Amino acid sequence: MKKLFSLSAVIVLLISLHSCAPRIITELNKQYPPLPEGTPIAVYELENGKRPPSEAELVGKVRIAESGLSRSLSYSEAVQIAREETRKSGANILYVINHQRPSIFGSSMHQIGGLMLLSDSVVRNEGEGYPDSPLYDSGQRGKIGSRIKAPVHDLSLHFGPSIITNRTKGLSYSEQQLEKKLSNGLSFVLQYKCHPKGNLYGFGLIASRYEADITKKIEYQGIGFANRLDYIAPLFSMSTALSERWLLGISFGLGYLGFKQTLTDISDPKREGYFSGSTVGANTALNIGYKLNKHLGIGGEIMMVGGVFHPDNIKTTNISAPKPKEKMGANRFDFTIGLHVYL
Repeated sequence: MKKLFSLSAVIVLLISLHSCAPRIITELNKQYPPLPEGTPIAVYELENGKRPPSEAELVGKVRIAESGLSRSLSYSEAVQIAREETRKSGANILYVINHQRPSIFGSSMHQIGGLMLLSDSVVRNEGEGYPDSPLYDSGQRGKIGSRIKAPVHDLSLHFGPSIITNRTKGLSYSEQQLEKKLSNGLSFVLQYKCHPKGNLYGFGLIASRYEADITKKIEYQGIGFANRLDYIAPLFSMSTALSERWLLGISFGLGYLGFKQTLTDISDPKREGYFSGSTVGANTALNIGYKLNKHLGIGGEIMMVGGVFHPDNIKTTNISAPKPKEKMGANRFDFTIGLHVYL
């Protein structure tokens, strides 16, 4: 379970890169008292070809940048933050001279840099209004926009290789090889997640199954072995949109974990017995998705499912082998890809 907690800590750190405030950097050339709240601040943008009045006085510089722990930030939100810093510095013009857009391999936020200017003759954008609403985004040519939101409903089916990491001590070499084969299989994962109004936090449900070999049993000394692990749990989910198409999320769950190991006589398939058991399991997962269109997408996920089976919770059926005397761990890693349906 320590591995599960360690992975959870790493994933929380990753998602926190999209959850905290941006870094605000100001450099003042002159000291002026702050302007009253509500004072109009004109905005000019170099990339749109707009220039502030030539007689404007340089008060300082402002930059809205990635803090290392920054959430997704739209261009309009970055401008609003810079406008407020401009007002606090006693200037009445924000001249945006640098705009760095988000990228999948870089920051998830719009980063800007600008000059804070003061002019007695300034008219807001030379007569063109710049709305006070933080939803305004001039990068969208005046269209109203906001932070890109995650899909409200996300239904997915994934499959891929899976590895059980626990090993039994005191086995012979041939028994170790058998255990290794039974610990490498395929997982199928069905999930539903709901993020009301596209918010960061949501909830969901997961059902997954691990099979050591879905085509045939693994043979050892005339016995066919088959391993199966089932996991069903409610989920707590966090999801954020990196761009119009890319999504990043994590999820945590706590629920039912069951296993069944079937032993079959190869010479007489009707002779069959099995070990089985159940316990409380937990999962943590990191996933990334790509939207093909509004309702369909593809995604990949790394998930760890773990639990500990107590000997009292393990039973045998039609088998003479003794039950394990010690606790049995069952931690596995799934590496899956699949299809997503967004609603």
